[in-house]
Amino acid sequence: MSNTTADRIALLKTARVLPDLINNRLKVAPDDEALRQYDRTAGKWNSYSYRQLADRILGWRRAYATLGLARYARVAILLPNGIDAVCADQGALSNALTPVPLHAIDTPGACAFILIDSQSSVLITNKLSRWQAIAAKQIPMPDLKHVVFTEETQLPAGSGSGVRLHTLEQWLKDGAGVPDSALAESPEPEDLGAIVYTSGTTGRPKGVMLTHKNFLTNVVDTTDCLTPVAGDVFLSFLPLSHTFERTLGYYLP
Repeated sequence: MSNTTADRIALLKTARVLPDLINNRLKVAPDDEALRQYDRTAGKWNSYSYRQLADRILGWRRAYATLGLARYARVAILLPNGIDAVCADQGALSNALTPVPLHAIDTPGACAFILIDSQSSVLITNKLSRWQAIAAKQIPMPDLKHVVFTEETQLPAGSGSGVRLHTLEQWLKDGAGVPDSALAESPEPEDLGAIVYTSGTTGRPKGVMLTHKNFLTNVVDTTDCLTPVAGDVFLSFLPLSHTFERTLGYYLP
């Protein structure tokens, strides 16, 4: 299959569930650039091909499998935009789990409310201080069992709340030996693709339950009035907790 813009749009229309967006591109253009992320420490941009991205997502899928989560379990994601946010989302989706994107600069109290309301079993965030601020609210979160930190290398021995804490590095190592046969079966189009919470400006935030088909229908229909050209670069600047950014700044490209 060639790699023209028309071919890419045709391929987009074959996706049944959200993980197909990356998996289908992997089959026809594994070495194309999928994501580019700025490394503030090194002062440079890092580029990731579809092959590299798919390998990372598989690592996250294996790590999720070590947690013994039920199908459709909620995974809250409190991260800035970047490759970790994509892997957290795609790994969860591929294992038929339900992502719950949180606004990266939301208040600890609002985050605690969403964790409770969504019945999230796992929280993926970057810094221990974020979790400590949420836990300091001392609001019972009976469904939350695991918190994974993407930017921490050492963690305290215990959380004191029955929640197990993991560094991303160790969590991925724990999952490295999980065989493909232990991974969950793919989701279906009518399964939830995310629970996206409203801003709550007129009351408590409300979780909007969106299926894989909901997202993909919007993505495909967008190409009727906006046609990305092969080689276009998309700048992701709105938080991925916004449905607009998830649809047009993430899933569409």
